[in-house]
Amino acid sequence: MTTKDVIYNKWLIMSHSVFVDFTNENTIFLYNTKNGEYLISHDCKLISLIKLLYQPKNLGVVDASFLYNNLSEDVSYAMDKRLIYLIDTIDKCKPVNYLPILNLQMDLDRYDENGVEGRLKIIGSKSKFISGVYVSLSQARCDNNTELCHYRNIAAQQHPCPKYDNTDTELLHIRYVKRLLDSLTLTSTTKVDFVCTPLYFESFDYSDFLELLSEYNFFYCIHVYSEDINWFMGNCMSLFPKIKLEFIVYNDLFSGFSSRTVDNLFPYKIKSAYLVYSENDLQMDCDYMLPVWTGNNIEFFSNYVWTSQSDIDDTVVSWNSIFRNQKLNSNFFGLIDVSPSGKVFPHGGKHAIGNISNSDFSLVDIAAKELKENHTWRLTRNMTTCRQCPFRFICPPVSIYEIQAENTKMCNINIK
Repeated sequence: MTTKDVIYNKWLIMSHSVFVDFTNENTIFLYNTKNGEYLISHDCKLISLIKLLYQPKNLGVVDASFLYNNLSEDVSYAMDKRLIYLIDTIDKCKPVNYLPILNLQMDLDRYDENGVEGRLKIIGSKSKFISGVYVSLSQARCDNNTELCHYRNIAAQQHPCPKYDNTDTELLHIRYVKRLLDSLTLTSTTKVDFVCTPLYFESFDYSDFLELLSEYNFFYCIHVYSEDINWFMGNCMSLFPKIKLEFIVYNDLFSGFSSRTVDNLFPYKIKSAYLVYSENDLQMDCDYMLPVWTGNNIEFFSNYVWTSQSDIDDTVVSWNSIFRNQKLNSNFFGLIDVSPSGKVFPHGGKHAIGNISNSDFSLVDIAAKELKENHTWRLTRNMTTCRQCPFRFICPPVSIYEIQAENTKMCNINIK
Protein backbone atom coordinates (compact mmCIF):
# COMPACT_ATOMS: atom_id res chain seq x y z
CA MET A 1 0.00 0.00 0.00
CA THR A 2 1.38 3.38 -0.99
CA THR A 3 0.89 6.68 0.81
CA LYS A 4 -1.69 7.63 -1.80
CA ASP A 5 -3.70 4.53 -0.96
CA VAL A 6 -4.01 5.41 2.74
CA ILE A 7 -7.51 6.53 3.72
CA TYR A 8 -7.75 8.78 6.75
CA ASN A 9 -10.88 9.13 8.85
CA LYS A 10 -11.59 11.96 11.30
CA TRP A 11 -13.11 11.29 14.71
CA LEU A 12 -14.47 13.56 17.41
CA ILE A 13 -13.06 12.62 20.82
CA MET A 14 -14.29 13.48 24.32
CA SER A 15 -11.26 14.39 26.43
CA HIS A 16 -10.75 11.86 29.23
CA SER A 17 -9.68 14.67 31.57
CA VAL A 18 -13.06 16.45 31.30
CA PHE A 19 -15.83 15.93 33.83
CA VAL A 20 -19.30 16.24 32.28
CA ASP A 21 -22.38 17.09 34.32
CA PHE A 22 -25.87 17.60 32.95
CA THR A 23 -27.21 19.79 35.75
CA ASN A 24 -30.62 19.91 34.10
CA GLU A 25 -32.17 19.33 30.68
CA ASN A 26 -30.96 22.68 29.37
CA THR A 27 -27.58 23.06 31.05
CA ILE A 28 -24.29 21.23 30.68
CA PHE A 29 -21.11 21.73 32.71
CA LEU A 30 -17.71 20.72 31.31
CA TYR A 31 -14.73 20.85 33.70
CA ASN A 32 -11.11 20.12 32.80
CA THR A 33 -9.53 18.32 35.76
CA LYS A 34 -6.03 19.09 34.46
CA ASN A 35 -6.19 22.89 34.47
CA GLY A 36 -9.52 23.87 36.08
CA GLU A 37 -10.96 25.46 32.92
CA TYR A 38 -14.69 24.98 32.54
CA LEU A 39 -17.67 25.75 30.36
CA ILE A 40 -21.28 26.26 31.43
CA SER A 41 -23.50 26.04 28.39
CA HIS A 42 -27.19 26.10 27.50
CA ASP A 43 -26.41 25.45 23.83
CA CYS A 44 -28.61 22.62 22.54
CA LYS A 45 -26.07 21.66 19.87
CA LEU A 46 -23.27 21.18 22.38
CA ILE A 47 -25.57 19.31 24.76
CA SER A 48 -26.75 16.91 22.05
CA LEU A 49 -23.16 16.39 20.86
CA ILE A 50 -21.89 15.51 24.36
CA LYS A 51 -24.87 13.23 24.97
CA LEU A 52 -24.05 11.47 21.72
CA LEU A 53 -20.43 11.00 22.79
CA TYR A 54 -21.55 9.54 26.11
CA GLN A 55 -23.85 6.95 24.62
CA PRO A 56 -22.53 3.48 25.62
CA LYS A 57 -22.21 2.39 22.02
CA ASN A 58 -19.96 5.35 21.19
CA LEU A 59 -17.60 5.28 24.20
CA GLY A 60 -16.60 8.91 23.84
CA VAL A 61 -15.85 8.74 20.09
CA VAL A 62 -18.06 9.61 17.10
CA ASP A 63 -17.46 10.35 13.46
CA ALA A 64 -16.39 13.95 12.80
CA SER A 65 -19.45 14.51 10.63
CA PHE A 66 -21.50 14.89 13.82
CA LEU A 67 -19.32 17.84 14.74
CA TYR A 68 -19.75 19.52 11.37
CA ASN A 69 -23.51 19.16 11.66
CA ASN A 70 -23.61 20.74 15.14
CA LEU A 71 -21.27 23.72 14.93
CA SER A 72 -22.00 26.61 17.28
CA GLU A 73 -20.15 29.21 19.32
CA ASP A 74 -20.02 26.98 22.42
CA VAL A 75 -18.97 23.95 20.37
CA SER A 76 -16.12 26.00 18.91
CA TYR A 77 -15.11 27.14 22.40
CA ALA A 78 -15.09 23.53 23.61
CA MET A 79 -12.85 22.66 20.64
CA ASP A 80 -10.50 25.58 21.32
CA LYS A 81 -10.10 24.45 24.94
CA ARG A 82 -9.68 20.82 23.82
CA LEU A 83 -12.60 19.68 25.92
CA ILE A 84 -13.46 17.85 22.73
CA TYR A 85 -11.07 17.44 19.79
CA LEU A 86 -10.48 15.77 16.43
CA ILE A 87 -8.02 13.01 15.55
CA ASP A 88 -7.22 11.07 12.37
CA THR A 89 -7.06 7.31 12.00
CA ILE A 90 -6.20 5.05 9.09
CA ASP A 91 -8.82 3.08 7.21
CA LYS A 92 -11.76 3.99 9.43
CA CYS A 93 -10.30 2.28 12.50
CA LYS A 94 -12.27 3.77 15.38
CA PRO A 95 -9.98 4.80 18.24
CA VAL A 96 -10.44 3.54 21.79
CA ASN A 97 -11.20 6.21 24.38
CA TYR A 98 -11.21 5.43 28.11
CA LEU A 99 -13.54 7.82 29.95
CA PRO A 100 -13.52 7.89 33.77
CA ILE A 101 -16.92 6.82 35.08
CA LEU A 102 -18.03 6.58 38.71
CA ASN A 103 -19.00 2.94 39.21
CA LEU A 104 -19.14 1.82 42.83
CA GLN A 105 -19.98 -1.84 43.16
CA MET A 106 -21.12 -1.22 46.76
CA ASP A 107 -22.92 2.07 46.06
CA LEU A 108 -25.68 2.44 48.67
CA ASP A 109 -27.72 4.48 46.18
CA ARG A 110 -27.96 1.51 43.82
CA TYR A 111 -30.32 -0.52 45.95
CA ASP A 112 -32.89 -2.92 44.54
CA GLU A 113 -36.17 -4.26 45.93
CA ASN A 114 -34.32 -5.12 49.14
CA GLY A 115 -33.60 -1.43 49.76
CA VAL A 116 -30.57 0.00 51.55
CA GLU A 117 -30.51 -2.99 53.90
CA GLY A 118 -29.69 -5.23 50.95
CA ARG A 119 -26.80 -3.02 49.91
CA LEU A 120 -25.43 -2.88 53.46
CA LYS A 121 -25.20 -6.66 53.55
CA ILE A 122 -22.72 -6.77 50.67
CA ILE A 123 -20.28 -4.07 51.80
CA GLY A 124 -18.55 -6.24 54.40
CA SER A 125 -17.26 -4.86 57.68
CA LYS A 126 -18.99 -1.59 58.50
CA SER A 127 -16.63 -0.73 61.35
CA LYS A 128 -13.81 -0.13 58.85
CA PHE A 129 -15.62 3.05 57.75
CA ILE A 130 -15.06 4.67 61.16
CA SER A 131 -11.82 6.61 60.92
CA GLY A 132 -11.97 9.08 63.81
CA VAL A 133 -13.84 10.08 66.95
CA TYR A 134 -14.34 13.24 69.03
CA VAL A 135 -15.06 12.30 72.64
CA SER A 136 -16.47 14.98 74.92
CA LEU A 137 -15.52 13.85 78.44
CA SER A 138 -17.09 16.74 80.33
CA GLN A 139 -18.50 20.22 80.07
CA ALA A 140 -17.29 23.38 81.77
CA ARG A 141 -19.19 25.12 84.54
CA CYS A 142 -20.91 28.29 83.47
CA ASP A 143 -20.37 30.95 86.12
CA ASN A 144 -21.59 34.53 85.90
CA ASN A 145 -20.25 35.32 82.43
CA THR A 146 -23.34 34.43 80.41
CA GLU A 147 -21.95 36.08 77.26
CA LEU A 148 -18.87 33.85 77.40
CA CYS A 149 -21.04 30.75 77.87
CA HIS A 150 -23.34 31.80 75.04
CA TYR A 151 -20.61 32.28 72.45
CA ARG A 152 -18.54 29.28 73.50
CA ASN A 153 -21.58 27.01 73.41
CA ILE A 154 -22.21 28.14 69.84
CA ALA A 155 -18.55 27.42 69.05
CA ALA A 156 -18.85 23.95 70.61
CA GLN A 157 -21.49 23.03 68.04
CA GLN A 158 -19.00 23.77 65.24
CA HIS A 159 -15.58 22.93 66.66
CA PRO A 160 -14.29 20.36 69.20
CA CYS A 161 -14.03 22.76 72.13
CA PRO A 162 -15.67 22.37 75.56
CA LYS A 163 -19.33 23.21 76.08
CA TYR A 164 -20.59 25.15 79.11
CA ASP A 165 -23.43 24.26 81.48
CA ASN A 166 -24.81 26.03 84.56
CA THR A 167 -26.11 22.82 86.09
CA ASP A 168 -24.37 19.70 87.35
CA THR A 169 -22.37 18.68 84.33
CA GLU A 170 -22.38 15.15 82.94
CA LEU A 171 -19.16 13.16 82.85
CA LEU A 172 -18.36 10.24 80.58
CA HIS A 173 -17.36 7.44 82.91
CA ILE A 174 -13.85 6.17 82.33
CA ARG A 175 -15.15 2.61 81.88
CA TYR A 176 -17.05 3.82 78.80
CA VAL A 177 -13.87 5.47 77.53
CA LYS A 178 -12.20 2.07 77.79
CA ARG A 179 -15.14 0.39 76.04
CA LEU A 180 -14.87 2.91 73.21
CA LEU A 181 -11.09 2.53 72.84
CA ASP A 182 -11.44 -1.25 72.78
CA SER A 183 -14.02 -0.97 70.00
CA LEU A 184 -11.92 1.50 68.01
CA THR A 185 -9.07 -1.02 67.70
CA LEU A 186 -11.25 -2.86 65.16
CA THR A 187 -11.80 0.24 63.01
CA SER A 188 -9.65 2.40 60.70
CA THR A 189 -9.11 4.94 63.48
CA THR A 190 -5.56 6.08 64.21
CA LYS A 191 -6.35 9.29 66.12
CA VAL A 192 -8.70 9.86 69.06
CA ASP A 193 -9.72 13.40 70.07
CA PHE A 194 -10.83 14.22 73.62
CA VAL A 195 -12.67 17.42 74.57
CA CYS A 196 -12.54 18.14 78.28
CA THR A 197 -11.88 20.48 81.21
CA PRO A 198 -10.09 19.87 84.54
CA LEU A 199 -13.57 19.30 85.99
CA TYR A 200 -13.48 15.75 84.58
CA PHE A 201 -10.45 14.90 86.68
CA GLU A 202 -12.15 15.92 89.91
CA SER A 203 -13.98 12.59 89.53
CA PHE A 204 -11.44 10.48 87.62
CA ASP A 205 -7.73 10.39 88.36
CA TYR A 206 -5.65 11.99 85.62
CA SER A 207 -2.84 9.45 85.91
CA ASP A 208 -5.37 6.62 85.56
CA PHE A 209 -6.69 8.30 82.44
CA LEU A 210 -3.23 8.62 80.88
CA GLU A 211 -2.38 5.05 81.86
CA LEU A 212 -5.52 3.91 80.03
CA LEU A 213 -4.45 5.83 76.92
CA SER A 214 -1.01 4.25 77.06
CA GLU A 215 -2.56 0.79 76.62
CA TYR A 216 -3.52 1.58 73.01
CA ASN A 217 -1.50 2.53 69.97
CA PHE A 218 -3.58 5.59 69.06
CA PHE A 219 -2.44 9.16 68.55
CA TYR A 220 -4.34 11.37 70.99
CA CYS A 221 -5.37 14.99 70.93
CA ILE A 222 -6.87 16.82 73.93
CA HIS A 223 -8.90 19.97 73.24
CA VAL A 224 -9.05 22.55 76.05
CA TYR A 225 -9.49 26.28 76.57
CA SER A 226 -6.42 28.38 77.26
CA GLU A 227 -7.41 29.13 80.86
CA ASP A 228 -7.22 25.39 81.61
CA ILE A 229 -3.87 24.54 80.02
CA ASN A 230 -1.94 25.44 83.18
CA TRP A 231 -3.77 22.69 85.04
CA PHE A 232 -2.74 20.11 82.46
CA MET A 233 0.82 21.42 82.42
CA GLY A 234 1.03 21.06 86.18
CA ASN A 235 -0.35 17.54 86.23
CA CYS A 236 1.40 15.74 83.40
CA MET A 237 4.92 17.11 83.27
CA SER A 238 6.38 13.68 84.06
CA LEU A 239 3.47 11.33 83.44
CA PHE A 240 3.67 8.94 80.48
CA PRO A 241 5.73 11.26 78.23
CA LYS A 242 5.90 8.52 75.56
CA ILE A 243 2.17 8.69 74.83
CA LYS A 244 1.58 10.10 71.37
CA LEU A 245 -0.34 13.13 72.56
CA GLU A 246 -0.83 16.76 71.65
CA PHE A 247 -3.04 19.58 72.91
CA ILE A 248 -5.21 21.94 70.92
CA VAL A 249 -5.66 25.06 73.04
CA TYR A 250 -8.54 27.40 72.20
CA ASN A 251 -8.45 31.16 72.67
CA ASP A 252 -11.11 33.74 71.90
CA LEU A 253 -12.05 37.31 72.81
CA PHE A 254 -12.87 36.11 76.35
CA SER A 255 -9.46 34.50 76.93
CA GLY A 256 -7.12 36.13 79.38
CA PHE A 257 -4.23 33.75 78.73
CA SER A 258 -2.33 33.04 75.56
CA SER A 259 -1.37 29.42 74.90
CA ARG A 260 1.75 30.77 73.19
CA THR A 261 3.33 31.36 76.63
CA VAL A 262 3.51 27.71 77.68
CA ASP A 263 6.44 26.16 79.53
CA ASN A 264 9.08 24.82 77.15
CA LEU A 265 9.51 21.83 79.48
CA PHE A 266 5.97 20.64 78.78
CA PRO A 267 6.48 17.18 77.20
CA TYR A 268 3.62 17.35 74.71
CA LYS A 269 3.12 19.45 71.61
CA ILE A 270 0.67 22.34 71.86
CA LYS A 271 -1.17 23.99 68.98
CA SER A 272 -3.11 27.21 69.35
CA ALA A 273 -6.55 27.80 67.81
CA TYR A 274 -8.40 31.12 67.86
CA LEU A 275 -12.20 31.26 67.65
CA VAL A 276 -13.26 34.09 65.36
CA TYR A 277 -16.73 35.50 65.93
CA SER A 278 -16.28 38.66 63.87
CA GLU A 279 -13.80 40.57 61.76
CA ASN A 280 -12.51 42.24 64.94
CA ASP A 281 -11.26 38.85 66.15
CA LEU A 282 -8.95 38.25 63.19
CA GLN A 283 -5.39 37.88 64.41
CA MET A 284 -2.33 35.90 63.40
CA ASP A 285 -0.86 34.85 66.79
CA CYS A 286 -2.16 31.28 66.51
CA ASP A 287 -1.80 28.09 64.49
CA TYR A 288 -5.44 28.07 63.35
CA MET A 289 -8.19 30.64 63.01
CA LEU A 290 -11.61 28.99 63.29
CA PRO A 291 -14.67 30.98 62.20
CA VAL A 292 -17.78 30.62 64.36
CA TRP A 293 -21.22 31.14 62.85
CA THR A 294 -23.27 33.06 65.42
CA GLY A 295 -26.34 33.80 63.34
CA ASN A 296 -25.69 37.53 63.22
CA ASN A 297 -22.25 37.67 61.57
CA ILE A 298 -23.33 37.03 57.98
CA GLU A 299 -21.23 39.94 56.64
CA PHE A 300 -18.08 38.50 58.23
CA PHE A 301 -18.78 35.05 56.76
CA SER A 302 -19.59 36.51 53.37
CA ASN A 303 -16.30 38.41 53.29
CA TYR A 304 -13.97 35.79 54.74
CA VAL A 305 -15.51 32.31 54.76
CA TRP A 306 -17.98 31.78 51.94
CA THR A 307 -16.79 30.22 48.70
CA SER A 308 -16.27 32.89 46.03
CA GLN A 309 -16.06 32.69 42.26
CA SER A 310 -12.32 33.35 42.47
CA ASP A 311 -11.98 30.32 44.77
CA ILE A 312 -13.51 28.19 42.02
CA ASP A 313 -11.43 29.79 39.27
CA ASP A 314 -8.14 29.49 41.19
CA THR A 315 -8.56 25.85 42.23
CA VAL A 316 -8.01 22.73 40.13
CA VAL A 317 -10.23 19.88 41.33
CA SER A 318 -9.17 16.32 40.56
CA TRP A 319 -11.27 13.42 39.31
CA ASN A 320 -10.94 11.75 42.71
CA SER A 321 -12.32 14.81 44.47
CA ILE A 322 -15.22 15.12 42.04
CA PHE A 323 -16.14 11.45 42.43
CA ARG A 324 -15.84 11.77 46.21
CA ASN A 325 -18.07 14.87 46.26
CA GLN A 326 -20.75 12.94 44.38
CA LYS A 327 -21.02 10.21 47.00
CA LEU A 328 -19.83 11.38 50.42
CA ASN A 329 -19.00 14.40 52.54
CA SER A 330 -15.29 14.43 53.34
CA ASN A 331 -15.87 16.88 56.23
CA PHE A 332 -17.84 14.27 58.13
CA PHE A 333 -17.56 10.80 56.59
CA GLY A 334 -16.22 8.16 58.94
CA LEU A 335 -16.18 10.44 62.00
CA ILE A 336 -18.34 10.16 65.10
CA ASP A 337 -18.94 12.38 68.13
CA VAL A 338 -19.50 11.07 71.67
CA SER A 339 -21.16 13.29 74.28
CA PRO A 340 -20.54 13.16 78.07
CA SER A 341 -23.86 11.32 78.41
CA GLY A 342 -22.54 8.60 76.11
CA LYS A 343 -24.70 9.49 73.12
CA VAL A 344 -23.06 8.87 69.76
CA PHE A 345 -23.64 11.21 66.81
CA PRO A 346 -22.37 11.23 63.24
CA HIS A 347 -19.78 14.00 63.21
CA GLY A 348 -21.49 17.37 62.83
CA GLY A 349 -24.95 15.80 63.20
CA LYS A 350 -27.74 16.52 65.64
CA HIS A 351 -29.37 13.07 65.70
CA ALA A 352 -28.05 10.42 68.09
CA ILE A 353 -27.41 7.05 66.45
CA GLY A 354 -26.45 5.12 69.56
CA ASN A 355 -25.21 5.28 73.15
CA ILE A 356 -21.91 3.94 74.37
CA SER A 357 -23.43 3.12 77.77
CA ASN A 358 -25.86 0.60 76.26
CA SER A 359 -24.91 -3.01 76.92
CA ASP A 360 -25.34 -3.88 73.25
CA PHE A 361 -23.26 -0.93 71.99
CA SER A 362 -21.46 -1.72 68.73
CA LEU A 363 -19.53 0.50 66.36
CA VAL A 364 -20.66 -1.79 63.56
CA ASP A 365 -24.26 -0.86 64.35
CA ILE A 366 -23.27 2.83 64.63
CA ALA A 367 -21.69 2.82 61.17
CA ALA A 368 -24.53 0.83 59.61
CA LYS A 369 -27.15 3.16 61.09
CA GLU A 370 -25.46 6.28 59.75
CA LEU A 371 -24.84 4.72 56.34
CA LYS A 372 -28.53 3.90 56.21
CA GLU A 373 -30.01 7.12 57.66
CA ASN A 374 -27.37 9.51 56.26
CA HIS A 375 -27.40 12.48 58.62
CA THR A 376 -24.00 13.86 57.60
CA TRP A 377 -21.63 11.21 56.20
CA ARG A 378 -23.14 11.14 52.73
CA LEU A 379 -24.62 14.65 52.76
CA THR A 380 -23.62 15.97 49.33
CA ARG A 381 -24.54 19.23 47.64
CA ASN A 382 -26.71 17.29 45.25
CA MET A 383 -29.07 16.74 48.22
CA THR A 384 -29.37 20.45 49.02
CA THR A 385 -30.43 23.71 47.42
CA CYS A 386 -27.17 23.49 45.44
CA ARG A 387 -28.48 20.59 43.35
CA GLN A 388 -29.06 22.78 40.28
CA CYS A 389 -25.70 24.57 40.51
CA PRO A 390 -23.07 23.57 37.93
CA PHE A 391 -20.40 23.75 40.65
CA ARG A 392 -22.20 21.33 42.99
CA PHE A 393 -19.39 18.75 42.76
CA ILE A 394 -16.57 21.30 42.35
CA CYS A 395 -17.31 23.36 45.47
CA PRO A 396 -16.10 22.17 48.89
CA PRO A 397 -18.55 19.76 50.56
CA VAL A 398 -21.33 20.95 52.86
CA SER A 399 -19.74 22.43 55.99
CA ILE A 400 -20.65 22.46 59.67
CA TYR A 401 -21.45 26.16 59.32
CA GLU A 402 -24.12 25.43 56.73
CA ILE A 403 -25.63 22.73 58.93
CA GLN A 404 -25.79 25.09 61.90
CA ALA A 405 -27.15 27.94 59.79
CA GLU A 406 -29.57 25.57 58.02
CA ASN A 407 -28.47 27.29 54.83
CA THR A 408 -26.42 25.48 52.20
CA LYS A 409 -26.13 28.53 49.95
CA MET A 410 -23.23 30.00 51.93
CA CYS A 411 -21.32 31.21 48.90
CA ASN A 412 -20.89 34.28 46.71
CA ILE A 413 -21.43 32.45 43.44
CA ASN A 414 -24.32 33.53 41.24
CA ILE A 415 -25.14 31.41 38.21
CA LYS A 416 -27.18 33.07 35.49
